[in-house]
Amino acid sequence: MWKIKNLCYAPKRGSFVVYKNDVKLLPKFVRDSSKLVQLNHKPQLSSNIKWIRGVSLLFDDLRMEESGAHLYFHLLPVLSGWRMAKERWPVENISMTFQHLKTRKPADKQLLDLLLYHTPEKQMVELNHSRMTDYDAICWEHAIRIDQSYVGTADSFSFSLYVKQLVQDKYRIQIPQHCKHTEIDKKNQVWVIQRRVRARQIINIDDLIQFLENRGISRENIRVFDSPNAVCSSTGCFGYPVCDDITESSKQTCRKSGHRLEEDIKLFSQITLLLSIHGAGNVHYLWMPPNAHVVEIFPYHFLPTKVYETFANLSNLKYFRYDVKDSTVYLENMEKRTHNFTVHQCWSDNSCRPKVKQLPVFLPLEDKGNLAILLEKVIESWKSTCNQR
Repeated sequence: MWKIKNLCYAPKRGSFVVYKNDVKLLPKFVRDSSKLVQLNHKPQLSSNIKWIRGVSLLFDDLRMEESGAHLYFHLLPVLSGWRMAKERWPVENISMTFQHLKTRKPADKQLLDLLLYHTPEKQMVELNHSRMTDYDAICWEHAIRIDQSYVGTADSFSFSLYVKQLVQDKYRIQIPQHCKHTEIDKKNQVWVIQRRVRARQIINIDDLIQFLENRGISRENIRVFDSPNAVCSSTGCFGYPVCDDITESSKQTCRKSGHRLEEDIKLFSQITLLLSIHGAGNVHYLWMPPNAHVVEIFPYHFLPTKVYETFANLSNLKYFRYDVKDSTVYLENMEKRTHNFTVHQCWSDNSCRPKVKQLPVFLPLEDKGNLAILLEKVIESWKSTCNQR
């Protein structure tokens, strides 16, 4: 994040323009950019220059064309920056600038509208909009540049409460303040995200269901559902690069492309125990009630990451992680096609990683095994924490 005065953008040449004495205020990677033009004099008022007064947050590199749950990664820094600015300056003096604000699908537009719900439209500037490209330059009196890596206040529980307040204001959905305050018929349910396609799908899902039943959870309370990041289209699959292995039964039960974000929020606000393989659908931890339990399972020596653990911490969830160590599925499916890479080498290689991400996952559920012990611990904690009024 960096800030500067009197920064301009020239739409016709696609470059930023800055007074040379202010260049020293920019980080080195910006100073060295070929898209930065230095002026000998400060920008002057002109009938063909649009000046944006006050403080403007620049999000010009965020890719709003991302789809599904991945869009959260680009919008949450925006929301965090807006909240940070509101704590320091009057709202009427703040604006936000994007390269573009276009999203691909109605569901993505819903997420954009929710997270920017309290942001007046007139205070959002889109550089690529046709109205802007007619100007010789767009200049900001005070610019604060925020990139995708900025988390700011997005790493606190108060930020989660702020997001949930947006949900209440827009959708009138009250997310419970504790997992034990969910609806009575939802209190004993265990939810399992099962991908409809082969990529990171749980091969032995029936074994997992039987394991849960053997631990006292009735079959009607074990709810297996498809990833909230996947919806159906006329071609049978949406949101995945590989769709030729989707089953006919999955086509009958998957979501329709017109599903609403509001439905996802309502669903996750009543989930108190969720089991899932690592994937973007876990951003919906945001909508779960505090103290709900989540188990994130990482396949085959997945590269270390705590991104969804961070989401769980935002919502004050009880987070548990399990790393699958058995590489049998990898060896059976990948070794001959990846120049005999080891699992670790494949995850680290840009050409191999997309292939290993398409593999299914086998859960080692044998008695006294590490996963079985962990799940038993989680179930015991969940029952004592969430199942009591």
